[in-house]
Parts: sequence; C-alpha cells; structure tokens
Amino acid sequence: MAAASGSCEFSAVGCEEDANDTEIHKEESTVHHFKLLHQAQKELHKICELITPEQMKSMTESMTHFSQLLLTMEIHVGTGHRNSNESQHALKSMLDISDLTDYKISIFMNVLDVLQQESTWVKQRLANLETGIQRHFFQVLKNLFVQHQRTDKFITQQQVAIANLDIAIDESQITVYDGKMILPIDNFQERFKKAKIRDPASVTSPAFYTRRGGYKLKVRVYLHGDGMGLGTHVSIFIMMCKGKFDALLPWPFNQKITLGILNQLDRSEDYMDTFKPNKALNTWGKPVSDTNVPTGIPKFLDLGRVLDPSQGFVNEDTLFVKVSIEQEPRTPLSAFLGYKEIEEQ
Repeated sequence: MAAASGSCEFSAVGCEEDANDTEIHKEESTVHHFKLLHQAQKELHKICELITPEQMKSMTESMTHFSQLLLTMEIHVGTGHRNSNESQHALKSMLDISDLTDYKISIFMNVLDVLQQESTWVKQRLANLETGIQRHFFQVLKNLFVQHQRTDKFITQQQVAIANLDIAIDESQITVYDGKMILPIDNFQERFKKAKIRDPASVTSPAFYTRRGGYKLKVRVYLHGDGMGLGTHVSIFIMMCKGKFDALLPWPFNQKITLGILNQLDRSEDYMDTFKPNKALNTWGKPVSDTNVPTGIPKFLDLGRVLDPSQGFVNEDTLFVKVSIEQEPRTPLSAFLGYKEIEEQ
C-alpha cells in the first residue's frame, strides 16, 4: 500500500523532491540519497575542523540525526531491496563511507580534546606569566621610587651643604679680625616693614673677631625696636659666640664695646654709644652653646631720626651699623696670633 504523499525524509541532507509515494521515491533515489549523505558527511567533517567547544552540542545533535538516517536506510534497503545488486552495492559503499567517517570523527574528537587541554594549559601559563610580569613591574616601580627618594634626599643634603658652604665663604670674605666691623643693612624700607610684623624682627651680622685667636662676636639689629625700644627706637645688641680659642681667653669678656649708626651725610654726626660689659651677667661668660643671650641697648636711636631722610642715617635705602671692640691687653697669645701679624702687615 502506497504511503501518503509528503516531503522526503532525506530533505535534511539536501533531497528537494516532493514525492507522492515516499516508498517508491526511496527505492528510486537510494543512490542519490547515499550521495547526499556522503556529501553531508564531508560538510560535517569541514564543520568539525572549525568547531568550537560552544558548537559541540549542535554537532552532537547533527550526528544523532545522521545516525538515525543511516539506520533508516539500512532497514529500508535490507527489507525492500534484497534482490537489487545495485542497492546492495550502494549499501556496502555507504557503510564503508560511514565507518570511515566515524573513524575520522573519532580521531577528530580525540584531537579536539587534546587541543582543548593544550588551550587550557596555555591559558593558565599566560595567566601565570601575566601575574609574574605584573609583580616584576610593581617591584621595579617600587625600587625606582625608593631610589628616587634616596636621590632626592641626597640632592637636598647636597643643596643644604652647598648653601652652608656659600654662607661660610661669604662670611669668610667679610670676616674681620681687628674688632671693628661695619654692617650694611640694604633694602632698608622693605626690611623695616617686615620688622614691624616680626618677619623677621632683626638682622644679624656675620661673626667677627677682636683679633685672630680672639673673642668671637655677632651684632643683632632690631630695626623696629625690641623690648623697651619696640616701636620707638632702633635696638642694637651684641652677643658672644663660641670660638675655637675660647679655652685660651680670659673670661668673662671685659672689653669696652662701641656701637654706632653712621651718618651718611655728615660723618661727624655719627651716632655712637660705648658701654662696658657687666661681669655679673652670664651673657659675657664663656659660651657653652653657639651663642650667649644678646645684650645691648634697646633704645639706641629714635626711629623718628632714623626714618627722617634729612638726618642722613638712611641713604639710598641703606643703613650702616658700626661695632668697635676695645683691643685687649697684649699677652703672649695675642702677640703671636694678633698684634704680631698686624705689625707684619
């Protein structure tokens, strides 16, 4: 009895005929169907070469459908065409091709498994390598940062040392050894404005000496005054400094000190004041630190006279302060270090 009309069950592999009697169509198109299946196998093989793990599920479904079609063909040919030599030969060829295809697919699947394992191994190695590179890069950056800090610290220390050396050179060039020093205070107006807000409040001179191997002193000038002279007078103080020959000098310091502000219009109008150190004060004793507490005259010269241009104390924005120390009595040390050298000059 003829089967109902409909599409060929091999349409999935490319049969496009729409037969009224599917049984007759199967018998007449057996070889054609084998060729379609063989072509489908080739296409499937090509797909397998490009397949990814994500496509494995789809391939499995195709293989299942393909196996069902082969089973159907085997049943159909075995029951309806046992006496057909052509059909038997076609069946044998189809089975051989099927076995070969199964073998190739099996090999491909094994290769695919190996490739997947290799891919996993490579990914793990790449991840480890990336982690190692990141750690190495971080360590390099850390080392560079530490080296930069050390270099920056070294540069800072060298800059401080150079600055101190410059100061020492400048001081050595203007250091005096005869107990007489003139301190020029330039940029007076700007310094005076800053002195009002105590930023800074005073100007300190470089160190000077009563003679070579003698006492070491500094003078400090408060342009806007200090203590009792704050805001009304220029204050001038003298301070003893620690020197290399202090152990050989008599203490406390007891030489007359003359302080003065020079008149730049008329030198006969220089404002000078002389005083004798008070031995009772510790400020004239042998220094135990870099400097002793300054001692001097808080109300040295009235600010009204200093700031009046007609008085002549400030000229071309410069004020000159003079310090003169009475020469100490001749001693063997002073004769050797001081007077002898002066006489030779």
